[in-house]
Amino acid sequence: MPKSKVFLIQDIQKESPDVFTFTCFYEDGPLRFLPGQFLVAQRYPDGKRASVTFSSAPSDPNGFSFTLKRMGEFGTDFCDNVKVGDPVAFIGPTGPFAMDIHQREPICFLCRDYTSSAARSALLERELEREKTGRVPRGRFFLLHELSAPSEEIFGQEFRKGSPGFFYLPTLDPESGESSRDYPKSRLTAEFVKNNVPNFEATEFYICAEGVDAKFYKAELQKLGISKDKIHLERWS
Repeated sequence: MPKSKVFLIQDIQKESPDVFTFTCFYEDGPLRFLPGQFLVAQRYPDGKRASVTFSSAPSDPNGFSFTLKRMGEFGTDFCDNVKVGDPVAFIGPTGPFAMDIHQREPICFLCRDYTSSAARSALLERELEREKTGRVPRGRFFLLHELSAPSEEIFGQEFRKGSPGFFYLPTLDPESGESSRDYPKSRLTAEFVKNNVPNFEATEFYICAEGVDAKFYKAELQKLGISKDKIHLERWS
């Protein structure tokens, strides 16, 4: 078993009624990871573990953040009981679901509700790269964010603020029973992707969603003839 490293929780932000972002500061140098990768978090003193995906930029020298929904045994316990100053042990970073913001090919990220953490990590990394070099990353980045309700839009203000080469397209599930002028009613179907992602045939697709939705998005991309090697999948539960 890889060794764990203990960090103190330094900040907690409430993103929605049941989604929270936790931040830890570095003491001995930054962790090395790519947008999309995760840590295994272990609470003290009970030892419960779960994977948590980074929602901060890899190049941020100050610390890292991860975003967690209050669901399941671990998520509910963590969100209800972990406070600022509490120690948490982490193993990693790890995970094959990783985006390279420097690649030339466009990236399209499909997610639903709270599963947008990795997209935020990529957006923040693009911004740090632009500030550091004065250049915009070569490949365009499309974020297709399907919502079950307007209140489930995590990091919406940051995504809407945008960045050169970054395009945010939130939608509202037609079955949600809600309506809003800010969100077109649509699922992330093959037709929606075709109409909103230019040159989709040459685009690298990343899907991050719970099981049923992840399966649906993958099937829709396959309808467009997207090859398997261009579809990267991360199922959350």
